[in-house]
Amino acid sequence: MVRDDFVALRRREPFLPFRVTLTDGRRYDVIHPQLMMAGGRDLFVGIPRNGSDQPIFEHQVWIPYSDIKQVDMLDADKLLKTRDPGLV
Repeated sequence: MVRDDFVALRRREPFLPFRVTLTDGRRYDVIHPQLMMAGGRDLFVGIPRNGSDQPIFEHQVWIPYSDIKQVDMLDADKLLKTRDPGLV
């Protein structure tokens, strides 16, 4: 995926949460559009406090697009019940 793909995901109405899986196996859940930003070469992902559904992050990661293996849409209803934010 490239920058424009992530911009489209962020602008989707209604927003659908998604998981970014990296080539090294790390995974990050994006649960709110304000917790991600698509830069020129990297994707910014804000990681909220465990169990929080608010768009306030405690940690962040910058992910080079070249390190992204896949992106999967998440079931928003199940997400907050089972999510362990950040590294999975």
